[in-house]
Amino acid sequence: MRKREYVNLALVHRLWGKKLANDFTEIMSLVKQIDDLIHELNTEAVAVVSGKQETANLAVTKPITDNIKPLVKDLESKIRLFLIKLY
Repeated sequence: MRKREYVNLALVHRLWGKKLANDFTEIMSLVKQIDDLIHELNTEAVAVVSGKQETANLAVTKPITDNIKPLVKDLESKIRLFLIKLY
């Protein structure tokens, strides 16, 4: 989705106007924040997959997942409203 972000933004702006383009930009910002946090989990995931650790270290993963949860809720809400506005 990031690869085509600006193409998609241009399409939204052209077809539905500036307000929805701004909404799309907010959605993409949340997507990027969530993506960045998920990437922070990679070190633990690699350690588990490679067998270096049996399970992920909750001291590392819990703060990350705690930060992800409200962002996902906000993203779900914004996407739902965005889709409703399209029609």
